[in-house]
Amino acid sequence: MKRRVFLLVISALGFSVSVSGAEDLILKIQKKLGEVSKLEADFEQIKYLEGQDIQLKSSGRLLVRGQDVVQWCQIQPFQQEFVLSANGMKVSIEGEPDKDLGKGENPALFEILNLIKSLFVGDIDSLLSFFTIEDSGGVENGWTLVLKPKKKPYDLIFKKIVLEGKDCVQKINIDELEGDRISIELTNIKIKKN
Repeated sequence: MKRRVFLLVISALGFSVSVSGAEDLILKIQKKLGEVSKLEADFEQIKYLEGQDIQLKSSGRLLVRGQDVVQWCQIQPFQQEFVLSANGMKVSIEGEPDKDLGKGENPALFEILNLIKSLFVGDIDSLLSFFTIEDSGGVENGWTLVLKPKKKPYDLIFKKIVLEGKDCVQKINIDELEGDRISIELTNIKIKKN
């Protein structure tokens, strides 16, 4: 049943490749991302503001442990840390006391961090519930997935999200509805496979 629903979703996306080919490629990417039990990397994030010649830059470390924990540690321009797990999230901002937040305490932030978690751990099923997914390229030499939001809350925020990678997600480009853009690039990537 789940496979039939997945095929219906894939066929509705209008891929230029055959349905079984698209499904195979997305399943291969999901499998490849699912093989990563631990991911450590440096990140650089740049936000481009619509209508302004300003780039907001931040950098730090990312740690992903299996399907359960994503730790986003921004170091520059100031220190802040978000740790997302199945139990909620912990937020640490330089100079402030740590906060443990459940989903109900800040649902918007929780949804965005949960999206980031889904992107990095390859939770395609979760992404399919909110996005249509278009593919490009093969798995061996690198791949690209284009996510277009199909329902709330993401259709109110994003035009599209583009993921690029090989053994893991290495680059994320986000186009927001208001015209702002965010680029996240991972470097110094260390992967531990299952």
